[in-house]
Amino acid sequence: MHTSNKPTNLSQTKSSGLFLLVLLVLFLFVLLIGNILLSHEIRGLQKEYYKTHDQLLDARDQRGELMIEYSHLTSPARVEKIAKERLGMVNIQDHKQTVFIVEKDQKIE
Repeated sequence: MHTSNKPTNLSQTKSSGLFLLVLLVLFLFVLLIGNILLSHEIRGLQKEYYKTHDQLLDARDQRGELMIEYSHLTSPARVEKIAKERLGMVNIQDHKQTVFIVEKDQKIE
């Protein structure tokens, strides 16, 4: 076997190396742009999350206030007062009479 040790063409090696370098730089540039876009998207999602979280906390506060107001408005004493003053209703317990029916020969104890 005869192998020839011919020198490689130097211009071919330079151009393929340059092509790989340009390809590598382009790949790194695409990764950098992707990283920037992803960071921007994450910041937007975090902003939306915290805004929604603040709305949730506000809604919980409002619910607590409404529950306190509801318990005040539906308290039995307030309902009875309004029923007497505005509607002219009377408490049946105030006018209650107890009637006993007794047979002739039975004693009341």
